[in-house]
This record gives sequence, C-alpha cells and structure tokens, in this order.
Amino acid sequence: MEGQVIGINSMKLAQDQEGTSVEGMGFAIPSNEVVSIINQLITSGKVTRPALGIQYVDLSNISESQQKSVLKLPSSVSNGVAVLKVTAGSPAARAGLKKYDVITKLDGKNITEQTAIHDVLYKHKIGDTISITYYHNGSQKTSQVKLTQKSTVE
Repeated sequence: MEGQVIGINSMKLAQDQEGTSVEGMGFAIPSNEVVSIINQLITSGKVTRPALGIQYVDLSNISESQQKSVLKLPSSVSNGVAVLKVTAGSPAARAGLKKYDVITKLDGKNITEQTAIHDVLYKHKIGDTISITYYHNGSQKTSQVKLTQKSTVE
C-alpha cells in the first residue's frame, strides 16, 4: 500500500437484525466513483446522474410462469430487468419501452440485475446516447436512448 485512497466508507453495520454486534462489515464507494462526484461538486455544487426514466425489478424476482404469461419472454431469456413503469416523456419512453418490457443489454453490456443498469448509466454523462436491447411481447428490439438528468420522482 502506498497511502492511496481506494474508497470512502459510506456505511458500517454495527448490529445485525437480531441485535448482535457485527464487526468488520463496512461498505465503501470506490475511489474512481468518488473522483467523479467530487469533480461535479467542485464544478456545479451538486451531483447529477443520467437516467432512463423507468422503474424496474430483477427478472430473477419474477416467477417463470409470469415471465411466460405476462412478460411473454422466450425460454432462452433468463437475465435482465423487467420494466414496471415508464415515465411519460422520459428517455425510455422516447426509445419505445413499455411496461413489462425486459431490458437485457444497455450500451452493449449484459444486464443481469438492477445494479448493472446503474453501473452502465453512471459511466455516462447526461446527453450521451446509448443502445438499449429489450424484449417486447416476446420480440427482441434494440433502440437508441439519449440520457437525461435523473428527476426527483425516479
């Protein structure tokens, strides 16, 4: 170690749900993310993040029967996030996404869970255009989406 910052602690668990002390369980923000946040704070006094304008849930939280009957997914699709709500006028709405669509790729990266969407979005700036691959009524589609600032209602 050379005395470099590798992350900033964001939370530490002192007790678990049963009240037992838990030592050594901490959470940190990686330093490469911190630099971006600090630069935004210095430049504008606030942190802005790009967003799609959707609410979603991991596909793994939806039963197989609902994946087939409600989402109309082919059996070959096992990873992604299901769209629960699309905000009117949002980037996702302009790209054609609808409720119950399933996002499987964003900017060419496989989306296996919710955090994967955040990972992709936070590497981009507001105004960037990225590709989004999703399933709608069993058919795979790809569209381009221009990222906007995350609103307070998302």
